[in-house]
Amino acid sequence: MTYRKKDMDALKKQLKKDPSFNARTKPARKVVKKEFKKNFESKKTVIKWNYKVNDIVGCPYLSGDPIGLIVSDTTYFGRKVETNTFFVLVGCKVFQMSGQHIKKL
Repeated sequence: MTYRKKDMDALKKQLKKDPSFNARTKPARKVVKKEFKKNFESKKTVIKWNYKVNDIVGCPYLSGDPIGLIVSDTTYFGRKVETNTFFVLVGCKVFQMSGQHIKKL
């Protein structure tokens, strides 16, 4: 059964005046806004590994030939890395590895 627009408006006005209808509706949720400190600086720990370019390292997590050569420690063909990541030449491929996954030989 469809209602005309005038009938719907009249019903809505009647419901707004009815106190029992307002009791059935849920109360509005309170929104609590939290304030954050703007001068907060988080402490960032950076681990520096003492590997250098042209060091021979072992890569125990790679299968096959686990011996590699550190090619670069910051950039390699435009790719930049963090301070604890190195580019290691293993076989004929260059892998980007974390300092904790390689061992100096």
